[in-house]
Amino acid sequence: MRIAGKIVFVVCCVAALSCISSGCSTTKDVGPKLVAEGKLSADTYGIALRPVEYGLDEVAKSTASAYQVRKNNGKVVEGDNSSVIVQPGRILGLTMAQVYALSPLTNVAIDRAIKSVPEGDAFYVTSIERTLKKSAFRSREDVTVTGRVLQMKSLGTMSEERVDKRLSPSAELTIKNK
Repeated sequence: MRIAGKIVFVVCCVAALSCISSGCSTTKDVGPKLVAEGKLSADTYGIALRPVEYGLDEVAKSTASAYQVRKNNGKVVEGDNSSVIVQPGRILGLTMAQVYALSPLTNVAIDRAIKSVPEGDAFYVTSIERTLKKSAFRSREDVTVTGRVLQMKSLGTMSEERVDKRLSPSAELTIKNK
């Protein structure tokens, strides 16, 4: 019994040492490659690092629904698959806490509303209506969302003056003094 314990201990130590001493080989540098044999000037480097601005245009108003019928044991017997996850940045008009608290069925309805318009990138929620009907053996939940489908539009890189104004120390002082 003592020999088996020593073998397990030695194997655990070897495994721990190999984890500590080995590096992660799956990391990937995805940053911009701006140093190409010293051919890029400082101006090019400055332009490449400026923030890109985006705007939102209203494309259309949309309403979408989703439903599920469940048995009393919780098993879905009819309706929509609620495994759709909408990225929080695509849902506007709600606080982040409200976005994360949305039911999976509401996410399905919002996803349908965005996909109902070919140019749709995001959804501004104006109302969410949820109805729940229970019977002795089943319950049916219907969710209807109403809002505006939005399209993201690139406004290009910020001008040098705007970047300098936002990053200058005097800009920080004026923001703090207000």
